[in-house]
Amino acid sequence: MSLRRSDFGFYQCVASNEVATIVTATQLVVEGTQPHAPYNLTATATEFSVTLSWIILFGTEKQVFRNGLPFL
Repeated sequence: MSLRRSDFGFYQCVASNEVATIVTATQLVVEGTQPHAPYNLTATATEFSVTLSWIILFGTEKQVFRNGLPFL
């Protein structure tokens, strides 16, 4: 099994039983490949903060970011 550029993305694992539910997430980045340049950059300012949002396209996957973190 080999990874491709299109495998890039955010993955989430959920384990659940009658006692608890555990959720963890990770980002898979395939080394040797680069995402496309970000687009749709927006900035929203308040008196005390600025929120930046942008979209990147990696292969065929679109990822939305807000303040540098994935926004699902």
